Amino acid sequence: MGCRTWNPVTGCQKLSVGCANCYAETMAKRLKAMSLKRYEHGFKPTLHDLEFTKPLTWKNPSQIFTCSMSDLFQKGMPFSFIDRIIDIILKAPRHIYQFLTKRPDRLASYYLGGLL
Repeated sequence: MGCRTWNPVTGCQKLSVGCANCYAETMAKRLKAMSLKRYEHGFKPTLHDLEFTKPLTWKNPSQIFTCSMSDLFQKGMPFSFIDRIIDIILKAPRHIYQFLTKRPDRLASYYLGGLL
């Protein structure tokens, strides 16, 4: 099984002292300096519509680090946007998807429909 990254969103908002040495922010600055269009906003949260369907095109099962350059559950990320990502995941169940978040309360709120 191969490993891939899928970044339909890049950038994030700092949450805690744990964000001080964020690898994604450092990488985003480097990619912006290299004039990569997807990083023209640096580490400002940016949605990338053209990235949404990538997992559907990958035929071989893969482990996919989803939003490795962001936190999908950061404040201000519309639940409708998260819905679109989950929809793609459901359409490509051959893959294993990994998410990391520093906002488990928002993740729980998303999955519990705001019951928290």
